[in-house]
Amino acid sequence: MRIFLRIAILAGLVSASLAAAANRFLHTDGKYIVAPDGKKLLLRGINLGNWLVPEGYMFHFDKGPASYREISALFNDLIGPDEAARFWRQYRETYITEADIRFIHEAGFNSVRIPFHSKLIDDGTAFPLLDRVIAWCRQAHIWVILDMHCAPGGQTGTNIDDSWGNPPFVVHHITHGGRAGGNRHSRPRRRLDNR
Repeated sequence: MRIFLRIAILAGLVSASLAAAANRFLHTDGKYIVAPDGKKLLLRGINLGNWLVPEGYMFHFDKGPASYREISALFNDLIGPDEAARFWRQYRETYITEADIRFIHEAGFNSVRIPFHSKLIDDGTAFPLLDRVIAWCRQAHIWVILDMHCAPGGQTGTNIDDSWGNPPFVVHHITHGGRAGGNRHSRPRRRLDNR
């Protein structure tokens, strides 16, 4: 009986914590975005691109490396892996500053989108950087939209997701009885070269 009481108390605490956390986030009501205070919100935002997902076009690498993986390989080739690692640490530490966030607020924006690479979550690099910029945004009353721009394996097969050129999962649909579409034999297949 005691175990059931403990589970019930724990469930109640978790439920209360989740309800309290939910009151700090935006939500939708039909086609509207609604702030925690219940008022409709119009997001006026800007992107913090090229910070946690370097992209070739933002570096102006015309016909050169385009994806995170390709850019990292270029830097490793040019200055060596150790110096490249030092460069990227300093780059990430200084690319976005508190002054940038204040400027964004003063320019009239109320939200920032932060694209990031899943690898930076996996290795823990992103957490202190995101914590810091989110704290600055909180002080400046700026909403933050976190965007895992490079999900594991990629999504589109282009430079913006750091994949190897093809979407990682290919779903084969079998045409059966003259109809296109999946049936019980359709399965997603993982490409072996897509890591």
